[in-house]
Parts: sequence; C-alpha cells; structure tokens
Amino acid sequence: MALPYTVFQPQALELCARKVGATSGDMRKALGICRGAIEMLETELRESTCTSTLTSMVRVDHMAIALSRAYKSPIIDTIQSLPQHQQIVLCSVVKLFHKGKKDTAIGEGILKLG
Repeated sequence: MALPYTVFQPQALELCARKVGATSGDMRKALGICRGAIEMLETELRESTCTSTLTSMVRVDHMAIALSRAYKSPIIDTIQSLPQHQQIVLCSVVKLFHKGKKDTAIGEGILKLG
C-alpha cells in the first residue's frame, strides 16, 4: 500500500541505498537508518515553533546524520579526538608496521618492531 504523501526526499533515499549497498547490503540496516532519520525529523518538528520553514520530509542532512551514527566507530572517534601531533605519530607507526621492517630509525633512536 502506498502512502498518500512523500516521507523521504529521493536524494536522501539514494544516499542511504548507496551507503548501505556499498558496505553491507543489509536491508535491515537500511531500514534502521531510515527509522533514525525519521526520528530526527520528528524531533526537529516537535522542537520547532515555526513549521513553515521546515518541510515534513526526511532530507539529505537527516539521512547523513543517521548514516554517520549507524557507522560510527569508537576507535575512529578516539583517533580523531587526539591532538594532531599524536595523530601524525600514530599514522607513522602504522605505516612502519605495514612495511614489515624489524628495526626502523626514528630520529636518533631505534624503534624495535616485533
């Protein structure tokens, strides 16, 4: 049964479909993300006193936030919260591990890996 009104902007649905299709392809995940986007819209409409500026459709910005919440990683959040110099050191160490070297010179000292 089709609804007599539009719930999602077509671009918002396409964004969700592309992201979920590229990662897992799980329809349950896509429906959960859509539910989260609808809940954001409901909250926005409830908190707004002037509904003339808001459309009652899930927009791309709602979907983008719902997608970022669904695919959020605590590890990535922790790395992003580090100061820039610590991020640089972390990236350098990861790059050294990927090279597979046992001894790598960093500055004047020797870092033993493995």
